[in-house]
Amino acid sequence: TETVVAYANTQYGDTYKPLNEPAGDMALMRSFEFTPLKKTMLNRAAPEITLLGANNSKQTLSGQKGKIVLLYLWATWSGPARENHEELNKIYQKYKGSNFDIYSVAFDKNPERWKAAIKEDKLIWPFQVIDVKGTESDLLGKYQIEYLPALFLIDENGTIIAENLTYEQLDSEL
Repeated sequence: TETVVAYANTQYGDTYKPLNEPAGDMALMRSFEFTPLKKTMLNRAAPEITLLGANNSKQTLSGQKGKIVLLYLWATWSGPARENHEELNKIYQKYKGSNFDIYSVAFDKNPERWKAAIKEDKLIWPFQVIDVKGTESDLLGKYQIEYLPALFLIDENGTIIAENLTYEQLDSEL
């Protein structure tokens, strides 16, 4: 709130007049996005991920070192994620034999719903894990995630080289 008040007159001019309302009345206030303050993961080492796969074995992101990896973060309840799985399957089919893999993390507190989504959407790549903390996961903060699905392209050394690409951009990068 203090940040908004400090910058509001520069954004809204003289028409801005602060309300002296109790904090409870401000509960419906939306957060403002100041794009210069937005963080990026580009050119950073990808934080390690160790989670359980569908067969209850631990799968690590660092285990993919030496490959180009698409880190795909999604949720079973995310319509945009589910709608794009067909495109992701096509990309995996096209590049799977060329030192490329997908490591996907589903944020869902219900493992059975996650397994059903994998089956329904015919997700074919082998590295699929679940974070049963759902949207309370620490990974969302470590990767600066603002929305799901999120995509990160990681080089052979474990460095993030692209983030939140469209599938057309991803295909071009690969």
